[in-house]
Amino acid sequence: MAEDAAEGYTTAVNGADGSKAEGAVTEDGATVAFTNTYGTAAEGRDVSTAGLFTKTLKGRDWAEGDSFQFALAGEDGAPMPEGSADGSKTVSVTAAGTKAGDRVAFDFGPIRYTLDDIKDAEFAEVGGKRVRAKTFTYTAREVRPDDGSAIAGVAYDGHVATMTVTVTDDGSGNLAATTPAIAEVSGGDFVNTYTTELDYSAARRAPVQDALWSRHGGGAVRLHRDRGRRDGRQARPQDRQGRLRRGRGR
Repeated sequence: MAEDAAEGYTTAVNGADGSKAEGAVTEDGATVAFTNTYGTAAEGRDVSTAGLFTKTLKGRDWAEGDSFQFALAGEDGAPMPEGSADGSKTVSVTAAGTKAGDRVAFDFGPIRYTLDDIKDAEFAEVGGKRVRAKTFTYTAREVRPDDGSAIAGVAYDGHVATMTVTVTDDGSGNLAATTPAIAEVSGGDFVNTYTTELDYSAARRAPVQDALWSRHGGGAVRLHRDRGRRDGRQARPQDRQGRLRRGRGR
Protein backbone atom coordinates (compact mmCIF):
# COMPACT_ATOMS: atom_id res chain seq x y z
CA MET A 1 0.00 0.00 0.00
CA ALA A 2 1.40 3.42 -0.93
CA GLU A 3 0.36 7.06 -0.78
CA ASP A 4 0.96 9.43 -3.68
CA ALA A 5 3.31 12.31 -2.91
CA ALA A 6 1.86 15.78 -2.39
CA GLU A 7 3.82 19.01 -2.90
CA GLY A 8 5.02 20.48 0.36
CA TYR A 9 4.29 17.38 2.45
CA THR A 10 6.46 14.62 3.87
CA THR A 11 4.95 11.21 4.68
CA ALA A 12 5.56 8.75 7.48
CA VAL A 13 4.09 5.22 7.68
CA ASN A 14 3.57 3.82 11.14
CA GLY A 15 6.01 6.39 12.48
CA ALA A 16 8.78 5.71 9.95
CA ASP A 17 9.77 7.91 7.02
CA GLY A 18 8.42 6.78 3.67
CA SER A 19 5.17 6.56 1.72
CA LYS A 20 4.77 2.82 1.25
CA ALA A 21 3.51 0.14 3.64
CA GLU A 22 4.79 -3.35 2.97
CA GLY A 23 4.07 -6.76 4.51
CA ALA A 24 1.16 -9.13 5.06
CA VAL A 25 -2.02 -8.41 7.01
CA THR A 26 -2.36 -11.29 9.49
CA GLU A 27 -5.11 -10.01 11.79
CA ASP A 28 -8.60 -8.76 11.21
CA GLY A 29 -8.90 -5.03 11.80
CA ALA A 30 -5.18 -4.32 11.40
CA THR A 31 -4.49 -0.73 10.32
CA VAL A 32 -1.73 1.19 8.63
CA ALA A 33 -1.20 4.82 9.70
CA PHE A 34 -0.08 7.35 7.09
CA THR A 35 1.00 10.72 8.60
CA ASN A 36 1.50 13.82 6.47
CA THR A 37 3.53 16.83 7.64
CA TYR A 38 3.56 20.08 5.72
CA GLY A 39 6.81 22.06 5.51
CA THR A 40 8.98 24.14 3.23
CA ALA A 41 11.81 22.81 1.13
CA ALA A 42 14.26 25.34 2.60
CA GLU A 43 14.74 26.43 6.21
CA GLY A 44 13.59 29.94 5.40
CA ARG A 45 13.85 32.90 3.08
CA ASP A 46 16.29 35.77 3.61
CA VAL A 47 15.13 39.25 2.63
CA SER A 48 17.71 42.01 2.16
CA THR A 49 17.19 45.54 3.48
CA ALA A 50 19.91 46.96 1.22
CA GLY A 51 18.96 49.80 -1.10
CA LEU A 52 16.04 50.96 1.03
CA PHE A 53 17.65 53.66 3.21
CA THR A 54 19.99 56.62 2.60
CA LYS A 55 21.56 59.36 4.71
CA THR A 56 22.39 62.85 3.42
CA LEU A 57 24.31 65.62 5.19
CA LYS A 58 23.78 69.14 3.83
CA GLY A 59 25.70 72.31 4.70
CA ARG A 60 29.18 70.77 4.88
CA ASP A 61 31.16 67.66 3.93
CA TRP A 62 31.27 64.65 6.23
CA ALA A 63 34.08 65.03 8.74
CA GLU A 64 36.21 62.39 10.41
CA GLY A 65 34.28 61.22 13.44
CA ASP A 66 30.82 62.09 12.08
CA SER A 67 28.50 59.24 13.03
CA PHE A 68 24.72 58.97 12.81
CA GLN A 69 22.61 56.20 14.37
CA PHE A 70 19.43 54.62 13.03
CA ALA A 71 17.08 52.13 14.69
CA LEU A 72 14.83 49.52 13.07
CA ALA A 73 11.91 48.16 15.11
CA GLY A 74 9.48 45.39 14.22
CA GLU A 75 5.78 45.56 15.01
CA ASP A 76 3.78 42.71 16.59
CA GLY A 77 6.76 40.42 17.02
CA ALA A 78 7.98 40.64 13.42
CA PRO A 79 11.20 38.71 12.65
CA MET A 80 14.33 40.84 13.05
CA PRO A 81 17.79 40.87 11.46
CA GLU A 82 20.77 39.32 13.22
CA GLY A 83 22.17 41.48 15.99
CA SER A 84 18.79 42.72 17.19
CA ALA A 85 17.80 42.97 20.84
CA ASP A 86 14.32 43.37 22.31
CA GLY A 87 12.75 43.80 18.88
CA SER A 88 15.11 46.57 17.73
CA LYS A 89 18.42 46.95 15.93
CA THR A 90 20.61 50.08 15.78
CA VAL A 91 23.29 50.73 13.17
CA SER A 92 25.84 53.55 12.84
CA VAL A 93 26.51 55.36 9.58
CA THR A 94 29.92 56.96 8.90
CA ALA A 95 31.21 58.36 5.62
CA ALA A 96 34.21 60.65 6.21
CA GLY A 97 35.09 62.68 3.11
CA THR A 98 31.67 62.36 1.48
CA LYS A 99 30.62 65.63 -0.13
CA ALA A 100 27.76 67.69 1.22
CA GLY A 101 24.48 66.68 -0.36
CA ASP A 102 25.64 63.20 -1.48
CA ARG A 103 23.56 60.23 -0.38
CA VAL A 104 25.10 57.50 1.73
CA ALA A 105 23.33 54.12 1.60
CA PHE A 106 22.90 52.00 4.71
CA ASP A 107 20.92 48.95 5.78
CA PHE A 108 20.09 46.77 8.78
CA GLY A 109 21.15 43.43 7.34
CA PRO A 110 18.98 40.60 5.94
CA ILE A 111 15.90 39.28 7.74
CA ARG A 112 15.09 35.56 7.70
CA TYR A 113 11.48 34.37 7.49
CA THR A 114 10.31 30.81 8.11
CA LEU A 115 7.05 28.90 7.84
CA ASP A 116 6.54 29.35 11.58
CA ASP A 117 6.39 33.11 11.07
CA ILE A 118 3.22 32.82 8.95
CA LYS A 119 1.63 29.71 10.45
CA ASP A 120 -1.28 31.77 11.80
CA ALA A 121 -2.10 33.25 8.36
CA GLU A 122 -5.30 32.13 6.64
CA PHE A 123 -5.19 30.03 3.47
CA ALA A 124 -6.88 31.29 0.32
CA GLU A 125 -7.49 29.70 -3.08
CA VAL A 126 -5.34 31.44 -5.71
CA GLY A 127 -4.88 30.00 -9.21
CA GLY A 128 -6.02 26.58 -8.13
CA LYS A 129 -3.64 26.49 -5.17
CA ARG A 130 -4.20 27.08 -1.50
CA VAL A 131 -1.80 29.85 -0.52
CA ARG A 132 -1.38 32.05 2.52
CA ALA A 133 0.46 35.33 3.05
CA LYS A 134 1.37 37.66 5.89
CA THR A 135 2.71 41.20 5.85
CA PHE A 136 5.23 42.34 8.45
CA THR A 137 5.68 46.04 9.27
CA TYR A 138 8.82 47.81 10.49
CA THR A 139 9.68 51.39 11.40
CA ALA A 140 13.07 53.07 10.97
CA ARG A 141 14.12 56.33 12.57
CA GLU A 142 17.21 58.39 13.29
CA VAL A 143 18.38 58.34 16.89
CA ARG A 144 19.55 61.69 18.24
CA PRO A 145 22.14 61.14 20.99
CA ASP A 146 21.05 62.35 24.41
CA ASP A 147 24.45 61.87 26.05
CA GLY A 148 25.91 65.14 24.80
CA SER A 149 27.55 63.60 21.72
CA ALA A 150 25.14 65.18 19.22
CA ILE A 151 27.03 67.05 16.49
CA ALA A 152 26.91 70.80 17.08
CA GLY A 153 25.12 72.77 14.39
CA VAL A 154 23.42 69.69 12.87
CA ALA A 155 19.62 69.46 12.72
CA TYR A 156 18.65 65.80 13.05
CA ASP A 157 15.91 64.22 10.91
CA GLY A 158 12.87 63.39 13.01
CA HIS A 159 10.65 61.58 10.52
CA VAL A 160 9.82 57.87 10.69
CA ALA A 161 10.18 55.55 7.68
CA THR A 162 8.03 52.45 7.19
CA MET A 163 9.15 49.16 5.65
CA THR A 164 6.77 46.29 4.87
CA VAL A 165 7.68 42.71 3.95
CA THR A 166 5.08 40.28 2.58
CA VAL A 167 5.85 36.57 3.00
CA THR A 168 3.84 34.07 0.93
CA ASP A 169 3.52 30.29 1.25
CA ASP A 170 2.49 28.95 -2.15
CA GLY A 171 1.00 25.76 -0.77
CA SER A 172 3.71 23.63 -2.40
CA GLY A 173 6.36 24.06 0.25
CA ASN A 174 7.85 27.25 -1.15
CA LEU A 175 8.19 30.59 0.65
CA ALA A 176 8.37 33.83 -1.29
CA ALA A 177 9.10 37.23 0.23
CA THR A 178 9.06 40.73 -1.16
CA THR A 179 9.88 44.22 0.12
CA PRO A 180 7.49 46.64 -1.57
CA ALA A 181 8.62 50.20 -2.17
CA ILE A 182 8.58 52.30 0.99
CA ALA A 183 5.71 54.78 1.07
CA GLU A 184 6.63 58.28 -0.05
CA VAL A 185 5.00 59.87 2.98
CA SER A 186 7.60 58.22 5.21
CA GLY A 187 10.48 57.57 2.83
CA GLY A 188 13.80 55.98 3.63
CA ASP A 189 15.84 59.10 2.78
CA PHE A 190 17.07 60.83 5.94
CA VAL A 191 18.50 64.35 5.62
CA ASN A 192 20.52 66.31 8.21
CA THR A 193 21.44 69.97 7.72
CA TYR A 194 24.47 71.72 9.18
CA THR A 195 24.20 75.49 9.82
CA THR A 196 26.16 78.13 11.71
CA GLU A 197 24.44 80.94 13.58
CA LEU A 198 25.57 84.41 14.66
CA ASP A 199 24.80 85.32 18.26
CA TYR A 200 22.82 88.46 17.57
CA SER A 201 22.14 89.06 21.26
CA ALA A 202 25.88 89.33 21.89
CA ALA A 203 26.28 91.62 18.91
CA ARG A 204 23.62 93.96 20.30
CA ARG A 205 25.46 94.16 23.61
CA ALA A 206 28.73 95.29 21.97
CA PRO A 207 29.00 99.10 21.56
CA VAL A 208 29.33 100.30 17.98
CA GLN A 209 31.00 103.61 17.22
CA ASP A 210 30.71 105.72 14.09
CA ALA A 211 33.43 108.24 13.35
CA LEU A 212 32.11 111.37 11.71
CA TRP A 213 34.48 114.06 10.47
CA SER A 214 33.35 117.63 10.27
CA ARG A 215 34.78 121.12 10.15
CA HIS A 216 34.80 122.69 13.62
CA GLY A 217 36.47 125.97 14.47
CA GLY A 218 38.44 125.97 11.26
CA GLY A 219 39.98 122.52 11.85
CA ALA A 220 39.11 118.89 11.22
CA VAL A 221 37.16 117.38 14.06
CA ARG A 222 36.11 113.77 14.63
CA LEU A 223 32.83 113.17 16.40
CA HIS A 224 32.19 109.84 18.14
CA ARG A 225 28.67 108.51 18.44
CA ASP A 226 28.44 105.57 20.80
CA ARG A 227 25.45 103.43 19.84
CA GLY A 228 25.87 101.41 23.00
CA ARG A 229 24.90 104.38 25.22
CA ARG A 230 21.35 104.67 26.40
CA ASP A 231 21.52 108.04 28.28
CA GLY A 232 20.94 110.10 25.13
CA ARG A 233 23.97 112.37 25.74
CA GLN A 234 26.00 113.51 22.78
CA ALA A 235 29.69 112.68 22.70
CA ARG A 236 32.18 115.53 22.85
CA PRO A 237 34.22 116.37 19.73
CA GLN A 238 37.86 115.30 19.35
CA ASP A 239 40.66 116.42 17.06
CA ARG A 240 42.68 114.07 14.86
CA GLN A 241 44.99 113.16 17.76
CA GLY A 242 41.99 112.02 19.81
CA ARG A 243 42.17 114.98 22.23
CA LEU A 244 38.90 116.43 23.43
CA ARG A 245 38.29 119.92 22.06
CA ARG A 246 36.73 122.61 24.17
CA GLY A 247 33.95 124.61 22.62
CA ARG A 248 34.28 128.37 22.24
CA GLY A 249 33.46 130.42 25.31
CA ARG A 250 33.81 127.30 27.59
